[in-house]
Amino acid sequence: STTTHQRENARWMAQQHAAVHLPQSEMTAGGLAELLQKMTRAECQKMAEAAYENGRRDANEAIANVLEELAENRQQRGTIA
Repeated sequence: STTTHQRENARWMAQQHAAVHLPQSEMTAGGLAELLQKMTRAECQKMAEAAYENGRRDANEAIANVLEELAENRQQRGTIA
């Protein structure tokens, strides 16, 4: 499901030290405010750097290439106009 997929992404990001995983069941306005107030600027910077290091800056191009290849294959098979 989409929810499971998002949860796994959040856990993975947390394992990479690129995020804090807060399960939805623990998500309250007060709890989130407390978490944010406890985080230092240095911790936020480290998470930002880890997220950048783990990111794919060519993701848009990679997705477009796959879609173009799929469309070309379907067109060659005559399954699209």
